[in-house]
Amino acid sequence: MGREASIVTDEKEQKIPSAAQGFGYVGLVPLIAGAIAVWTSETAEVGVVAEAMLFYSATVLSFLGGVRWGMALNNPRSSRMASSLTIGIFPPLVAWVMLLIDLQWGLLGTAVAFGLMYASDLFAAKEGTAPAWYPKLRMPLTLAADAALLLIFARVMMLA
Repeated sequence: MGREASIVTDEKEQKIPSAAQGFGYVGLVPLIAGAIAVWTSETAEVGVVAEAMLFYSATVLSFLGGVRWGMALNNPRSSRMASSLTIGIFPPLVAWVMLLIDLQWGLLGTAVAFGLMYASDLFAAKEGTAPAWYPKLRMPLTLAADAALLLIFARVMMLA
């Protein structure tokens, strides 16, 4: 019975909560719509759409920093709390800088930051400061967000 209970617990810990998965995918809608829009819009509108997507991406990146803080604060006795809180500070700072630089480089930098945050989330799950299922949620979301941002970046670069 003990081994069976352990297997069920392990499977339960690996399963992505449906709410997290659903809201995560809904969060991709603006980026995917933006990527489609910059390739189908009139040239004059591309910059406006791309800038809106940069601001949205900066918001999501900041949110990921908040998620890291939430995980750290949920386990205040962890020896890793200070490092988790420190890592959680970087996404909003990076997002802010990306909003201050040229549009195309802000788009590219935000895509890179999403990838780096995913790598950090992988490490957090391995060390136990993030749920075991978290990287399985973040991987497809990161890939889709980065693909959308790179498509937007490419279109902006074509028109530059």
